[in-house]
Amino acid sequence: MRYAAILLLFLLALVVAVALIHYKHQAEHLQQTGLLLTAEGRESSRFSLQQLKALNDVAFSARLKSSGRPATTCHYQGIPMLDILAARDIVPAAGQVIHVKARDGYTVALTAKDLQMPVYLAHTRDGKPLTDSVGQGGGLQLIIPSDPHSQRWCKDVREISIR
Repeated sequence: MRYAAILLLFLLALVVAVALIHYKHQAEHLQQTGLLLTAEGRESSRFSLQQLKALNDVAFSARLKSSGRPATTCHYQGIPMLDILAARDIVPAAGQVIHVKARDGYTVALTAKDLQMPVYLAHTRDGKPLTDSVGQGGGLQLIIPSDPHSQRWCKDVREISIR
């Protein structure tokens, strides 16, 4: 009986410890969320998901091609990249490169010419919010509908920098 009580206390302490670690992780995640926009190396601003949606939240469709799977048409909600840049009076010039960076460091480089076609930061796919790499809400994904193989799409976008 005594061993059962000790085991029960140990398990309770373990559950509390896991809950505290999870709570701390969520608090850190909330501080790191949002989209950082930098131009020429200087921080221009940080957008929350709500601020992005207020810019020009549009519905669009794109064919998602994933390795080893047939392409499927998905329906997204997102913000045109040009609208995000315009919100801070940024108009990329010829020769400038727009770097879209994910939390894990994966980066997609776009030119000003690339932005002449539809390019979006999506937050919803098929009616469900996108999640970030740690399973939290607020995930953003770079979507270029004209990319036939989805090769320049980028999940868990955290930063856009213009150089």
